[in-house]
Amino acid sequence: MADHKQIVPFFIKWEGGKSNDVKDSASWFTCGVDGIHTNKGVTYQSWVSVFGENEVDRFLKMSQKDWGLIFKSKYWDAVKGDDIKSQAIANVLVS
Repeated sequence: MADHKQIVPFFIKWEGGKSNDVKDSASWFTCGVDGIHTNKGVTYQSWVSVFGENEVDRFLKMSQKDWGLIFKSKYWDAVKGDDIKSQAIANVLVS
């Protein structure tokens, strides 16, 4: 079975940092600071669904622990990654 921990290094490498790019589809829902809507690949909308809107500073300083919780619950579990036999297919779906 696929394991979410296998793809974490990929996301850490390629999804680091904050984004306020107005061309991104997530740009409509910002945290209210400089138009930032994504941090470490996590949209502010996903963040709010887990932690609420009163955690803007925590979003901007997102810890690895918080990132991991959101990645697993909102991205990996959304594609039922634990039920997929092929790691490669699970990786593509979660990406």
